[in-house]
Amino acid sequence: MTKPDTLALCLILASVLLGSVGQIVLKGGMENAPPVTSGWALASAFRSPAVLAGLACYVVATLAWLVVLQRVPVSFAYPMISLNYIFVTLLAKYVHGEAVPSLRYLGLALILAGVAVIARTPAPDPK
Repeated sequence: MTKPDTLALCLILASVLLGSVGQIVLKGGMENAPPVTSGWALASAFRSPAVLAGLACYVVATLAWLVVLQRVPVSFAYPMISLNYIFVTLLAKYVHGEAVPSLRYLGLALILAGVAVIARTPAPDPK
């Protein structure tokens, strides 16, 4: 049993953070877009710099994730994506001013506890 290497852990964190930032930037872009009432209205959102920036964050996050999948077992890596729930919630509160009820913080703490347990498990040796 081995631990994931530093590069893999950094790429997991980078992918999670970029995905979270992408979500917040997309939200900002769509708040300023006209209401989506048709496919054409949705397509017009692609003219928004914020929407394009959010999508670019997702593309870079996906590229980092591809390297992660090559380096660590998916059973270890994939649960780490749940950190997105924590980062997006906190960013939504501080960037968009969204209200976060106390019970939601309890849920985020449970997610963080689960990720901590998974992170402490050794990865199996590659076959």
